Amino acid sequence: MTKRQALAGAALAVTMFVGLAAPASAHGRHDGNRHSEHHSDHDSDNHHGRDKKHGHNNDGDNNDHGHHGKAITVIEHATSDTTTDTGATGDSVGDILTFANDVFDAANATKAGTDQGYCVRVVAGTSYECTWTTLLPGGQIVVAGPFYDAKDSTMAITGGTGRYRDARGTMELHARPGGTEFAFVFHIDD
Repeated sequence: MTKRQALAGAALAVTMFVGLAAPASAHGRHDGNRHSEHHSDHDSDNHHGRDKKHGHNNDGDNNDHGHHGKAITVIEHATSDTTTDTGATGDSVGDILTFANDVFDAANATKAGTDQGYCVRVVAGTSYECTWTTLLPGGQIVVAGPFYDAKDSTMAITGGTGRYRDARGTMELHARPGGTEFAFVFHIDD
C-alpha cells in the first residue's frame, strides 16, 4: 500500500491561512510507493468540487461545517515513500513506512513546504498508525493517527511550532486520483 494507503499521503497542496501560500503531505504502501494501490470511493476527479461544496477556497480560510478556526489545505506529492519490511515477507504488521516529501498549495501549483514522518503497519492490508510534521512558512504542524489503505483518514493535530505553536484540531487526509498525491486539510481550532 502507499503511504496514503499506509498513512496519509505524500502528495499535498498547501494553501495557508493568514494569506500565506505554502505546500505540504500523507499515506503509504508496503512496496515503497504508499499511494499506488489506494482505491477510495473518493478517487474520482471530484476533489475540487468537494472543496467548493465544503467551502474550502484557495486562501485556505474555512470556518464552515462545524469547524471553528482556521483551515489550511496542502497537497503532498508522495515521491520518497519507502517501506522497510521488518517481519514476515510482504505486507505485515510492524513494517515501517518513512517519507519526506514536498507539499504544494491548494491549487497544486506552487511548492509551499515539505513533510516528513513515519507510519507503522498495525493491520496488514488495512491501516497504519502514523506521525509526521508538515513544515510550512512560519512554523510546523505535527499530526498523529491512523492512515487507512482504502478510505480517507482523520488525524489529530498534536502541536506545532512558530505561528502554529498552540495548534490543536484535526487534519483530513484524502487520496487524490493517481495514488501519488494527497490532500491534507488542517482544521486548526481557535
